[in-house]
Formats: sequence, structure tokens, C-alpha cells
Amino acid sequence: RARSWRAMRGHVRVAAGASVVQCDPASPCGLSSLSPGDIFMVAGVELNASAPGTASSVAITSPWPMDSVSAAPAFSWAFGYEWRVTFTGHVGDVLPVRPVADLHFSGDDAHVLATTVRQGAGPLGGTFAVGFGAFTTPQLPHDASAQDMETAIEALPSAGDVTVTRSRVANGLRWRVTFETLLGDLPAMTVDGAALTGPSATVGVGEAVRGVLPPGYVAETVSASTAAAAAAGVGAPPSSLVGAVRSSDPRAALRHTLGGLTRGVAYTIRVIGRSAEGLGASSAALVESARGVPGAPDSPTLISLSASTVKLAWNGPSDTGGAPVTQYRVEWDRTSAFADAATAGYHATLNVADLVAAATAPGSPQRRANITVTPEAGPFFFNIVLPGSSAGVPWFARVSAVNDQGAGPFAASAPPSIVPSTSRPGAPLGVIASSVSGSQLVAEWDAPSAALPVFGGDGGLPVTSYLVEWQSPSLDPNPNVVAAGRAVVLPAAAAASAAAAGVTASRAFRFVIGRRDVVTGIVNSSVVLGNGYQVRVTAYNANGYGPGGYAQPESVKAADRVPSVPRNLTLKRQLGSATALAASWGLPEFDGGSTIERFRVDVD
Repeated sequence: RARSWRAMRGHVRVAAGASVVQCDPASPCGLSSLSPGDIFMVAGVELNASAPGTASSVAITSPWPMDSVSAAPAFSWAFGYEWRVTFTGHVGDVLPVRPVADLHFSGDDAHVLATTVRQGAGPLGGTFAVGFGAFTTPQLPHDASAQDMETAIEALPSAGDVTVTRSRVANGLRWRVTFETLLGDLPAMTVDGAALTGPSATVGVGEAVRGVLPPGYVAETVSASTAAAAAAGVGAPPSSLVGAVRSSDPRAALRHTLGGLTRGVAYTIRVIGRSAEGLGASSAALVESARGVPGAPDSPTLISLSASTVKLAWNGPSDTGGAPVTQYRVEWDRTSAFADAATAGYHATLNVADLVAAATAPGSPQRRANITVTPEAGPFFFNIVLPGSSAGVPWFARVSAVNDQGAGPFAASAPPSIVPSTSRPGAPLGVIASSVSGSQLVAEWDAPSAALPVFGGDGGLPVTSYLVEWQSPSLDPNPNVVAAGRAVVLPAAAAASAAAAGVTASRAFRFVIGRRDVVTGIVNSSVVLGNGYQVRVTAYNANGYGPGGYAQPESVKAADRVPSVPRNLTLKRQLGSATALAASWGLPEFDGGSTIERFRVDVD
């Protein structure tokens, strides 16, 4: 129910927040007919006059609650009501409502009448057809299910596989068709609704989402006979299938080679059959990469480690063939033809996963030498132990990469061959230096290792000593230039020093540069408080000194520190007492540069 209204003469305007409604200047209006308390309406807002209206305006009881309006019609209350009746239980048009005033209906100019606001719509019925390309479905019921619609469209030779959903709209239904087989921007579907029934019954079609071809999409049409012949050529089906496809034969196979692909890129591939009836459903999509065997490994290098061992080191191939390299095959022989590699056992197959795991394991020689190893690039190596009759004989070595497509070509080493022999030792591994006081430095290192993709190890002869050198601010890179500080250390003594340090030693060998007596404080050292020093350690065998290993950090500043850990702590029962224990310990190895004044004993 709502009030009934009577149109007033002319048009009015009212500003936002104003308490006065004015006649529009270009249109005299009927505001003068309003009295205090009268109800009128402007722009759908009911208002109350607070004073008699004039020929140009009328005051209202409350400020105007909306934005400013102009040239708006005004309506005065007709002192009646209107009722809007909607028939929800009837279908189609209904008979008009006929109001009847009884004897008690009265008032000045009182009357009642009925008008039709909207005609009732009859039920939707009949059939319609859907077309795609040059083909059209049979007539479908106006309320066809999603499955019926899907079945009808897929029966069209031009459509392929589709998915259909159905939903309700205001007075009808909507079917959403998604083309699964066909890709890209497709031609519009068509509809024929001539057989639909019901008031204003109509059917239309619109594009919800424009199809876009995936990047790199390619479609190729292959005849069945060509595919069968290609399969027969690789021995898949019997020769009787060449030129024709006998689908009843379970041995039948079809084949087509996709060319022009980018190696290493994953492609999604599907197959769709086409007959005189049109496109069928798509096969399940498979993902595969175009790939081949890898190229030859990069930079293979042959290195002599001793009179009976050589090393082959290499990097991963720049061309992996489009698939990860999983193995390397190493071969060695006395001739470049490698005629005996297979029969004499002069070969080895190495798994990349094992090589990387060994190289990246905690404490591995590669990690201590700061060599980063990755499955793709390496670097990799293999130490070849030669038979006993190798002295003075040149040996050849080569390596090939393997992926899931097979082995690639071999890469010959540089140099092509090498005569195994002893040599000077490699550089000590993991050399580090630290300051323990203003007059003392500590150098620590591990023995040269052959487990590296570069030259290393003892050179085939025992390491008999190490040369420890130090200089401020840095050493001359020429090893023939004598450093300001140097000491020759026997391996046994350096190992004993590390062992004496216990858990505080992080390498197998150690040497303390400079001396400070923790009892007397007497200093005998060339190390100067506050200076920065570079430290180098070089291994020596019967062939001479090898390359030096430079300590990290590159510069160590001599500075006083806190004392090192007290040594040889023991705890025993106090003789003659049931409530006491006796703790004893030795002095720290280093006092840090200042006399030790006292010890703190913690008990828990």
C-alpha cells in the first residue's frame, strides 16, 4: 500500500539541505495551493508544508535530504491510497480487478478505480535448435537439460567435445557451452527459436569468453593411412596395415613425428579423431619434452696425480639434449682408439647424483676448497688408478654425458694423453688464520687432497713438511720472495698441535705463530699488536714445494683476546670428605695477551 498522489501544476526546484521548495523560474507552479501540514512529494520524497504556500515557494518542516534537483514535477496527496496486487499463483494474463464501492464509501470527490500495471506472461514452451558451423541440432525442448544440450552439440560434426552447464535467468534458462576440443577464437553459434511459444518468447546467443590459442599452439592434420604407414615403418603394426587403418586389429598403431620443436621445452600433446561424422573427443593430454642425447662434456682436462694415478676433470655439457644429464661415462686406454676400454675394464659409469652428493657433503674437500658443484655444470672429476705396468706409458682418457635418451659423443681430454708421474704436492686445503693475542696468530689447515676437480694430493710422494709464512700487511704473490716470517713445520708436529688443541681445532694441522708464556708473560714473537697479517701454507715433498694455500680471512689483525679454554679439567672425590669434590685443571694454551688473574668455577 502507498499514498495516492495528484500531479501539481508546473515544476519545482530545491537545493541540498534547503528548507524551502521553489517554483522553477521557467515554469509557474501550484505551490500556492498548499497549507501548513499538507503532504506533497518531490522526486519520490514525501514533504510536509510548514507554512502556506506562495506563488513562488513553500517552506517545509525538514531540510531537503538529497542532492539538489530542478525542473522536477510535484505531487500533492490525494487523501487516498493505492494497493499494488501481484498474482503469484496464476500463470499468464488474468482478468482485470473490478473494484466495487459499498454504501459507506464517501467523501468529497471520492472514487476508486483499478488499472493494469503489467500484463501476466504465459508459460514458456515449444522447441528451439542450436547451430555451429554448417550444422544444426535437432529441435530441443525449451527446458532441455545441460546433458541433453551437451549431447546434441557434440553430435554436430563441427563441434568436438563440449561442456554445458545450465542456470536460471529472470523468465527462462541459460546454457553455457565451453568448447574443450576446439581452441582459439571460434565462430559464433546460432540459434533458431521460431518454434518457441509464450508471450515474447525469444532465444539468443552471446560470447561469454573469447577463445585464445595457447602460446606455441600448433595443430597438424594427419591422414590415418599416413600415420599407419609411419608406425609400420618402425615395426609397430604388421605390414598389412600400411595404407589403411583396421581399428578392429588390436595390434594397429598410428604414429606421427612432430618436427620443428624446441629442445628441452615441455609440450602438451593430444590427438583428436575425425570421421565423416565430424570430430570426436580428445585423447588424454600427455606432456613430453623434445629432447635428444646430450652434447659432449665441456673442458675435459687430464692431470697426473702420481706414477700410477691420473685425474680426468670436466664440466657439464652446454647442450644437455633437453633432458637432465644423469650419468657420465669415463674411458681410458693406452691408445687414442680406446680399443681395450671395454674389454680390459678401462671404463667407469658415474651417477651425477653421487658426484654432487660427495662434493656437497659437510667437510668435503670441494667445500673446504670453496668449489661450488651443481648437477648441471659440475665441475666433476674421476681419479683413474692405472694398472701396475703404466710407468712411462702415455694414457688417453675421454668422457661422455648420458641422459634418458642415451649417451652423447665422447669429449677427448686436453692434453690428449699424459704419462703418469710423481709431482710436487697440491695446495693445503681449508687454510684459516686467527689471532689469539696481540703477539700470536694460529694457522690451521688440512693436507692436500686429490678429491678435487683440479690438481691436488701429495703428488705421489709423502708430504714431509709444511712451510708456514706470514707478513704484514700482505705476502708477495711470488713464492720465491722470502716472507718476513716463515717456519718449516713437520706434519707430525702440526698434527700434534691440532690434537693438543682438542675441540677448538677445526683442521688436522696447526701451527702457532709467535710465543707468549702464560706463566711469565714473556713474549718471543715477530707479530706486532694491531698489525694485519696474511698467512700462507705450502706443502713439500721430495719433488719440492707445491702451490701455496692462502688463509682465510685474507688479513688477520693481531689483537688481544680473552684467554683460551683451561685444559685438562678433572673432578674427583675429596679424600676424607663426604660433602666435597676436588676440581683440578691446567693453564689455558693462550692468555689472550694479558696475565691471567683468576678463574671462575661453575658448579651445577
